[in-house]
Amino acid sequence: MGEAVRQPARRRPSGPDAALAPALATALVQLLPGRDETALLTTLLHRGESARAAWHRFCAAVPDLPSAFRLDSGAWKRLSPLLLVALRESAIEADAALRTVLRTAYLREELRSRAYREIAGVVLAALRDAGLRFLVLKGAALSETVYGSPVLRHAHDVDLLVASADAGVAAEIMARAGLAAGRPLPDDQGRLFQHHSGLPFLLHRRLHRLSYYRADFDALWGRAAAARVADVEVRVPGDADQLLHVLGHASSSASRGTLQWVTDAWMLLHAAGGMDWAEFPARVRESRLELPVYTLLRYLSRELAAPVPGAVLDALGDLAARARGGRRDVALLGVSQKPVDAGSPGPAARDWHTRLTLLRWRTLPSPEYMRWRYGSSRSAAALPILYLERIVDYAGRRLGGVARRRSATV
Repeated sequence: MGEAVRQPARRRPSGPDAALAPALATALVQLLPGRDETALLTTLLHRGESARAAWHRFCAAVPDLPSAFRLDSGAWKRLSPLLLVALRESAIEADAALRTVLRTAYLREELRSRAYREIAGVVLAALRDAGLRFLVLKGAALSETVYGSPVLRHAHDVDLLVASADAGVAAEIMARAGLAAGRPLPDDQGRLFQHHSGLPFLLHRRLHRLSYYRADFDALWGRAAAARVADVEVRVPGDADQLLHVLGHASSSASRGTLQWVTDAWMLLHAAGGMDWAEFPARVRESRLELPVYTLLRYLSRELAAPVPGAVLDALGDLAARARGGRRDVALLGVSQKPVDAGSPGPAARDWHTRLTLLRWRTLPSPEYMRWRYGSSRSAAALPILYLERIVDYAGRRLGGVARRRSATV
C-alpha cells in the first residue's frame, strides 16, 4: 500500500455546551468530526463561496490529497463521488491528479451500483411478493430516496428490518432467493445472509445496534413511506425515523469515522417536503437517545448550518440535560466504539475534576446500565462483584497501555 497518508489533526469543534454537565459534554464531543473533517464536509454539502473557503482550509491540512482519496484504508474514499460533484458545482479548482482519482472512483461506484441494485432487486422482490412486512434501511434506502443518484452514496450491504416474530419467515424467503445464511449479528440483532456475489444482506430484528435503544416495529411500519429501491416498490422508514436511526447508529458504531452519517443526515434534512419535527423530541425520548441525538444535531446545526429549528434543539437540550443513569452510560459506551486518536489527550486532560468524573462513570456506571449490559437476571448481590471486575479490567488495560507506550520508546 505504500507509505501511510497523514490525516489532518482531529481538532474538535469549540464552544461549551451549556445544556450538559462539563464532563458529559467533554466525552460526547468525541462523537463529532474534527475541524478539518468539518471543512471537508462543508465542501461536500455547501455550494459557492462557503464551499470554496472550506476547501482551501482542508487542502492546507492534507498534504497529499490524491493518496488520501485513493487508498482503500482511507476514511474518505466513499465520499469521492460527492466530492467530484461538489468541486464541479462550486467551481472549485483542484489538482489534476486528484480529479483523476475522483473520476475513477465515480466510474467504479457507478458500475458497482448497477450490480448492487440488480442483486438487491431480486431479493427485495422476493420478500415483497411473499407479503412480508419489511423496511429497507440505511444506504440501500437513502441512496435512492434522498441523494440525487445512487452513485453518490456508497452502500456495501443491504440492511433490512423485520418484526422479531417474522425473522424466521424472512430467513426462509431469503434462503429460497439463493442467499446463504451466515453468522448471527452481534448482540442478537439478527443474522447475516450472503449472496453468491459476496453482497451481504443484514436481516435486523431491531432498529438500533444497541438493544438499550428502543424502537417499536409496528409504529415504524405505520409511519413508513413507499419508495422505489432497486426498481422494486418497498417501504422505508419515514424521514424523521430515518434521521433518528442515522444519528443513533453513528453514536454507537465505529463506522461513524467514514463521515457518511453526516451526509445522510444532511440529505434527510434537505429532503423534499421537509422534516416533520412535531413529534421528533418525543420519539427521541422514547428511544432513550436524548444525549447522542442532541449532540449530533447540535453539531449539524452549529458547524454545518443544517436546517434544525432552534426550538427543536432547545427541546432536545432540555431532554439531554435530564438524561442520567443508563441513558448517560450507554451514550458513553457508544463513544468508546471509536476511541479518540492515540496520543491526543483530548479536552478532559486539562481538568482533573472532569477526568475523575469520567473515570467514575467508566468504572462504576449506574445499576440500570449494569443490568442491561450484564443481564437483568443478575441478582443485586452480584453487582458488587461486577463492579470490582470492571475496576480490575480498567486498571489492567491502562497498565497495558502504559507498558506498550514505554516499549515503543525504547
